[in-house]
Amino acid sequence: MTKTNQLHEFVEVMHHQHVHLHTSMCSILRMLTERRGPPGHLADRMLLFAQQVEEHFRGEEEPGGFFQQALSRDPRFAHRVNQLRTGHQGLRSEVGRLIEMAHVEPRDAAWWDRLEKECHRFSSDLSRHEFEETALIQEMYSDDIGVED
Repeated sequence: MTKTNQLHEFVEVMHHQHVHLHTSMCSILRMLTERRGPPGHLADRMLLFAQQVEEHFRGEEEPGGFFQQALSRDPRFAHRVNQLRTGHQGLRSEVGRLIEMAHVEPRDAAWWDRLEKECHRFSSDLSRHEFEETALIQEMYSDDIGVED
């Protein structure tokens, strides 16, 4: 299998994971917007989402993952990979803070409003991060195509 085919398969997996994370986040945001479901269910859903985020990040960071593949293709990507790693740390902290917020009492209208606002902010931060990952993938893919042509 060529490097380009391997990269293509890897891109498909990452895209699927990004869509899955986005779908899960949208479900949480919908629960917050509609103020539906018991707060405990919302907290459980957020905990599951945090586990999905962690699994996704671990897959990118582990040996053979996205970051190692990027660096093995071109050391020029080191600065961007380091920025993405740092982004993971920040996003992990943010999602942990959201889970803590989900367990705060009382769960009145102000609680729903605060949590919804913070979840929207997190969703935007995660989307920006995924955009940066996608931009790096596109550059890697473009470089590979140029090499093989």
